[in-house]
Amino acid sequence: DDPTPVPPPAPTYPDACRTQPQRAAYGYLLNIFSHNVNLCHYLLGTEMKPRFAAFHNGCAMSTTSRCGDVVVTVRGAVSSSHEWRELTTLTFARGRIVIKTPTPMNRQRSAEVTVQRECEGRYSTTRFHPPVAWAFYRQAQAFVSAVAGKELPRAPAGTSVWDVRVMERIIEIAEVF
Repeated sequence: DDPTPVPPPAPTYPDACRTQPQRAAYGYLLNIFSHNVNLCHYLLGTEMKPRFAAFHNGCAMSTTSRCGDVVVTVRGAVSSSHEWRELTTLTFARGRIVIKTPTPMNRQRSAEVTVQRECEGRYSTTRFHPPVAWAFYRQAQAFVSAVAGKELPRAPAGTSVWDVRVMERIIEIAEVF
């Protein structure tokens, strides 16, 4: 019932975003890679510690982080290719997980997950192909179910705080060129 007009929304940035290229890089990071950062936190169960990040002209990004004793590399680039090239790679002592994320608006594609393992000198590669579905729609359904109290959130508020801290740290240490 407060008659005070609501001020128009204005973008806000971390303190490290002082220049337009840094702000563009941060927008790119949030828009494209926030899901990958959250996914790494979900899979590894602890907060990542970014060690290196680079953005090129607002159209490519690479970052390397530590998550305990695991090295996590997240990278992506805008491309004129016919395919979306967004990867999240988790590298372990005896294997790795590569997650290929579909384009956000693609209703016919889910993420593709490849697990490579070494066990007693033998190597295996397993690709997981979930049912065809619209990933963003499924994410929205899960969010609504969590808000309605029908299920627990897959990304609780505590890990969302990790995500924000990591993305702010990435932009603080990033080479932006």
